[in-house]
Amino acid sequence: MDAKTVTAKVGNQTITVETGALAKQADGSVVLRAADSVVLVTAVSAKEKKEGLDFFPLTVDYQERLSAAGRIPGSFFRREGRLTERETLISRLIDRSCRPLFPEGYQHDTQIIATVFSADNQYDTDVLALTGASYALAVSDIPFPFAFAGVRVGRVGGKLIANPSEEERLLGDLDVIMAASRDSIFMVEGGAREIDENTMIEALLFGQRAIEELLDGQERLRKEVGKPKRSFEKTPLAEGVAQRVRDAVAQRVGEAYRLDVKHERYGRLSEIKKEVVAQLCAEGAPYAGKEKDVKTALEDLKYDHMRRMITHEGRRIA
Repeated sequence: MDAKTVTAKVGNQTITVETGALAKQADGSVVLRAADSVVLVTAVSAKEKKEGLDFFPLTVDYQERLSAAGRIPGSFFRREGRLTERETLISRLIDRSCRPLFPEGYQHDTQIIATVFSADNQYDTDVLALTGASYALAVSDIPFPFAFAGVRVGRVGGKLIANPSEEERLLGDLDVIMAASRDSIFMVEGGAREIDENTMIEALLFGQRAIEELLDGQERLRKEVGKPKRSFEKTPLAEGVAQRVRDAVAQRVGEAYRLDVKHERYGRLSEIKKEVVAQLCAEGAPYAGKEKDVKTALEDLKYDHMRRMITHEGRRIA
């Protein structure tokens, strides 16, 4: 595959995204450039589901090589060490943005790695890595249906700025990084110096508008060189298990969520879980050998109760 490139303007930054040049064995890979900063982002996902899991096995690693700043590791072996605190926090930031957008029930080992090849110290590379994760997933065959981009929003002298420089961030009273699509905001992290709620909302909407060119470029790249997405269907629960669990413990789950003391509430829910599994999964019971399905149905029931308490009663669980 020949290399393909798209370019987008975000604030004062011109961001170039290239695919097809590096990491061709990955399911999806892109190289992002902004001034002298260069970040490679790759995405890989196993073809087969990992059995026995009740969670999505996603790993995200953001890595800053010392060579990106023209330095050599100072250890005796001249090797890179474990992830720093900053690298770990940026890895989590990318994880929080991507994880909820994968299809429900997707349990294939998946890895996203962002490697900083060069850093110019004027603009932070975390936004490039965040945007690159979405681009890499977009051009891959991994069943990731959303397109998003990352942007940092700052404010200096009352003026909002997209992807401010390090100097502007120090002078400003707002510093927020966000991940968003055209119609939704998925993740927000940052801080401010006593700004009001309306200013924060204005900043988020400003950031969402600022990434339009990045989203256009992502869609264009996906259409030109993107791989066909793998088919994926969530494994259905055993027939009737959701209703049987609801009939058995719905009232007790509702009562447990109205306990104000957290330890009492957790203890009651744990008892309910043990009892419903014993009742429905014992030898000769209707769902013998289907313990995972019963537990999943119970978690869905708990989710419904918590959501209903928020939307219908205005009550959140502490």
